[in-house]
Amino acid sequence: PDEHDALIAATEGLPALLGLALFRALSTAGAWGDLRRLSNPAFGLATHHLRHFQSGDLWALLHHNRTHTARYLDTLIKTLETLRAALEKDTEGVELEAALDQAAAKYEEWEKQRFTNQWEKEPEVNVPVTGIFGALTGGLIGRRKK
Repeated sequence: PDEHDALIAATEGLPALLGLALFRALSTAGAWGDLRRLSNPAFGLATHHLRHFQSGDLWALLHHNRTHTARYLDTLIKTLETLRAALEKDTEGVELEAALDQAAAKYEEWEKQRFTNQWEKEPEVNVPVTGIFGALTGGLIGRRKK
């Protein structure tokens, strides 16, 4: 149960917390009058937990799993600090581009695995075909992936 709670904190709690933080940061900014008019689907997707869940449900999700959520939040903060440093100091954008390329490749791999439900690479297994049929086909028909 504790491992499950940690996984839920990472995949449900942290995104909800990010949406809350993003909305609070922008809605309290001096430019909110303009920001709210220019918000787009990306902003809506990032903050959708505030629309699709009751505040009490989000509170329970975050409060009852706060230890795991805080641990993943620490990891996220370190990642954000690294990205911020890349934005500020990497005038050529090399670090940011590398981070984007790496993340895009991992995302593509995750998405493919998620939609095919194939999480591990299956080893290729050759099954020899014996007898006259195997001799006639050179054993090709019997070769297949497990």
